[in-house]
Amino acid sequence: MPATKLSGIENTSLQWALWRITESLPQCLDLAKEYHIPIAHLSHPERIRQYVTSRVLLLQSFPHIEPVFVTHKAPPEVKNSGVHVSFSHTREYSCLVLSEGKKAGIDMEFDREKIFRIHTRFCAPAELSYLEAHPELASEISCILWCIKEALYKKYPEKKLNFAREMFVPFFTPSPKGCITEVHLLQGPVPLREKCYIENINNHWMAIV
Repeated sequence: MPATKLSGIENTSLQWALWRITESLPQCLDLAKEYHIPIAHLSHPERIRQYVTSRVLLLQSFPHIEPVFVTHKAPPEVKNSGVHVSFSHTREYSCLVLSEGKKAGIDMEFDREKIFRIHTRFCAPAELSYLEAHPELASEISCILWCIKEALYKKYPEKKLNFAREMFVPFFTPSPKGCITEVHLLQGPVPLREKCYIENINNHWMAIV
């Protein structure tokens, strides 16, 4: 189906788009052929559906962008100077954020229990303490923390950030309407504060940094 949502973030150059994946594998193969999207490096049907729909989402939502799909590396190369794109996928959705000038990162997640089972691997000590003190929110917040940190990692892939030691998210309460919070990058002598935009979409969480 076409993009289900296209939205900008106030007071930024960021624009994000969302695609609900309803296409079958044969339909996605047809889309890949129509839009000249190389998929020879992919074999898993679900991965093909996610990859193709996210690239078609970019082409349909931002027709002025000239992506170059030459490899499976993410993000794809873009001919437009100063334009950056970041992708994320779940079983049900493909999404992306487009930025001009500064890079941005996006992540979207659904499986809260699976993420919560590994939360001790990616949470800072203060974040773990907060989750222990609020068990009724632990699964939800750990999912959002993962989204935020994954989005920050995508924004600065060259830094190879450690999720538990080099990223910290101050305490916040999740809202069904979404919210704005901060994430701190602790690599280097001076901490860097980044603003993070959080959206709840049909019981999925999405974070953009």
